[in-house]
Amino acid sequence: MDKKNSLFFFQTPDFIFRNQPSNIVSFSESNGVIYFTLTEDALISLEKSPFGGFVFSNADFSPIDIILKKLDEWSDKHKIKGIVIRCFPEIYEPELTRATKSRLLENGFKVLYKDITQIIAVKHGVSVPFNQSRNRRLKRCMKEGLIFKKLTFHSLEEAFSLIIESRNNKGYPVTMGLEELKTSFNKFPDNYLLFGVFQDAKMIATAVSIKVSDKILYYFYAGDSIGHRYLSPTTLLVHGIYGYCLENKFELIDLGISTHRGKLNSGLYEFKKSLGSFDSEKLTFKKEL
Repeated sequence: MDKKNSLFFFQTPDFIFRNQPSNIVSFSESNGVIYFTLTEDALISLEKSPFGGFVFSNADFSPIDIILKKLDEWSDKHKIKGIVIRCFPEIYEPELTRATKSRLLENGFKVLYKDITQIIAVKHGVSVPFNQSRNRRLKRCMKEGLIFKKLTFHSLEEAFSLIIESRNNKGYPVTMGLEELKTSFNKFPDNYLLFGVFQDAKMIATAVSIKVSDKILYYFYAGDSIGHRYLSPTTLLVHGIYGYCLENKFELIDLGISTHRGKLNSGLYEFKKSLGSFDSEKLTFKKEL
């Protein structure tokens, strides 16, 4: 990862202030800053984002202690009872992750959750690292004539109906509605991407992905047709996204966490393992005041 700037899309002011919130506060010192959502008597970095955490314009992380002192002083003045910092996966920026963990623990924070993010490494000249069973499914997808496509915004409604069908079937919450997705695609056309798998003209699998940085693509919101799961179109979907990442020089595909507040979803975890993923720790810290 780029050591000169630790800024990721979810930490940019454009994303943080996308809905013009009035409850965002920030603390900064020289080359570093951290944003928080103020919720009654708590600070969360960040509440409505996959993660928050510190942002630095270079590899000097020494201002963390000064920022934390400012944070403590402000929290005491405003009668804050708890501070939560939701960090990005360690693999995103290992050096900053280590510095953050060390300084937070020394400043009274405790690890609230240890989540597991699963990552696929994208390597030039190397095909997607599926296991043997997943490769057999890929061959079947191709034999059945399934086609992978990068889609435009105009296919979003059709894709969203698949996402809803799939999430309802699996008992997963619908965390983002269609109108909010449309707004995100319109506001951030370079960051929000849509992919799909088709049998003839019918979309049977889809994924909304987000460009976190020039090197990281986040596999964010996916779904498949219940009636076509025997074909495993998600296998071809991930294979196609891997190819897109190769062409566009991404290095990592973030498949998201396979835990909820530290508790493992073993079925989801094993599925992502079959796609050739490795684990990366994603920590949430809390300080009681």
